[in-house]
Formats: sequence, structure tokens, C-alpha cells
Amino acid sequence: MDLKERLITSYQQAAEQHKNDRFLPLREKSIAYFVENGFPTKKEETWRYTSLRPVLKEDYNLFPKDENTLREDDIAPYLTPGLNSYRMVFVDGHFVESLSSPTREDQYRIIPLSKAF
Repeated sequence: MDLKERLITSYQQAAEQHKNDRFLPLREKSIAYFVENGFPTKKEETWRYTSLRPVLKEDYNLFPKDENTLREDDIAPYLTPGLNSYRMVFVDGHFVESLSSPTREDQYRIIPLSKAF
């Protein structure tokens, strides 16, 4: 199975689990376009000098896994000791509350927008 088929199959399998996702209509439109057109080729003028070979070697997941395998020890080298500030950790573009420190002694709290609603 090539990358195009794997992406389409993984989308179809995961879309049911994410049917309440507010971006689902946009995802549906995008995957329909991808099913019809696939990846760009050098025959298309705007992609004429671009090789997708390195990109197509990777394996992609359209829906990130909900599980987080990072621990506090994994991010410790990237923290500034003694810094009194908020800490927001994002993994693959998703906010990880368990590794973040979204509160301080003041009245403000940082939470994902989805929780705010």
C-alpha cells in the first residue's frame, strides 16, 4: 500500500472517532480533493522543480494519538531553572496539560480554548 492509500485509509478509520471535531467539514473537503488529485507531480508547472521523494518516504498520521508518552524528565533539559512563568507544552501541535503549568499565584489560568467553551 502506498502513502496515498495509507493516508486515505487512516483518515477513514479515524474520522468516525473524530466526528465531533469542529474541523471535520474542512477535513472532509480536503480528503475528497486528495482522493481525486493525489500528490502533486512534476507535470504540474508549480511543482516542476520540486521533488517530493524525501517527503513521501515519511509515514504520516492524520489524527494524532491521544496518548502522551513524554514525561517531565523528557522536557527538563529545555526548561529554564527558577523562571517564574507559565509553561505550555505542545506535542505535535496539541497542548499537553499534564506537562504544562497553566496556573500561577495570580488570577489567570491558561486552558485550551475547547475547555473554555
